Amino acid sequence: MDNAMHTLIYLLLAVLPAIAMAEKNDLPPASSGERALQNNLRFKCHREADVLPPVNQDANTLYQYGLFLQQRERPSDISDAARYYRVAAAHGHYKAATNLQTLITQGLAHSPNGQKEALALVEKFMTLGVPSAYYDMAHYLESGYGVEQDQEKANAYFRKAADLGSPDAQYYVAELLVYCFRNKLPITCKLSY
Repeated sequence: MDNAMHTLIYLLLAVLPAIAMAEKNDLPPASSGERALQNNLRFKCHREADVLPPVNQDANTLYQYGLFLQQRERPSDISDAARYYRVAAAHGHYKAATNLQTLITQGLAHSPNGQKEALALVEKFMTLGVPSAYYDMAHYLESGYGVEQDQEKANAYFRKAADLGSPDAQYYVAELLVYCFRNKLPITCKLSY
C-alpha cells in the first residue's frame, strides 16, 4: 500500500506541472489593450498607517474631546464637538476633519456653506496625502455633493485611495471588480488617475 501511494504521489508531482503548463499555453496571447488594462488594475500595496501624516498632540487632545462630546449625542454636544473638530482639523488632524465632514454632510453640524467647508477639508487633506480624503472626494463625486457628479472621476479617486492604503477604498474597488467579473462586464470604468 505504501509503494502504491508513493508511486501515485510521484506521478502527480510529475504530471501536474505539465498540465499547468499546457493550460497556460492554451490561453490566447493577451492583446496590448488587455496588457494595459492588467497593468492599470495592479495595486501598489501600502498600509494606510505608513502614509498618514503625523498628528499634533494638542490637536489630538481636541479631537478626543470632540469625540467624547459627539458620543453623548445631545444636540448641544454635537455643535460643541464640531467646534473642537474644526480647531483640530485646522491643526492637521485628519480624523477630526473626517468626523467634521460627516457631521456637516449629515446636517448635524451648522455651517454657513456645508458643501464648501466639506470640500475645503477634503482638498486640504488630499494635499497632505491622507487616503481617507481621496475616499471622501470619491463619494462626493459619486453623489454630486458640492461637485459635478462624475462616476469615472469618482472611481479614479477610489483607486487612488486604495493605492494609498485606505481599507475602505480597497474593499470598494475589489467589490467593483468582482461585480464586473461576475456579470461578465468589461471593466470600462476608469480605475486610474
